[in-house]
Amino acid sequence: FASKATALGRYQSKLYQAIGSRWNIRVQNTMAQIGVDRVVVRFHVNPDGTISDLDIVQGNPNSILGLISADSIKQSSDLIGPFPADLLKDKPNGFPWQLAFRIY
Repeated sequence: FASKATALGRYQSKLYQAIGSRWNIRVQNTMAQIGVDRVVVRFHVNPDGTISDLDIVQGNPNSILGLISADSIKQSSDLIGPFPADLLKDKPNGFPWQLAFRIY
């Protein structure tokens, strides 16, 4: 994460919360089926708030955790909205991001 004192950090924090809220609910509903697992998802956040180029770069993309994690990221793009003006000025082409999801 970038510092929350920056436009990028504030946006990342909102996006992370949106992803986490969806992810936590879905994991709780399927915990018995998941088991111990870990996936790392790389994606691009576009200036309009949409997500593109989503790819699971570590772990099994077809696992329950992989599917839940990817879906949570995709669903979150509709919740955050486009970049604010200060972030758009700094990142006019969006930014790449990578998140790890784990179940112990």
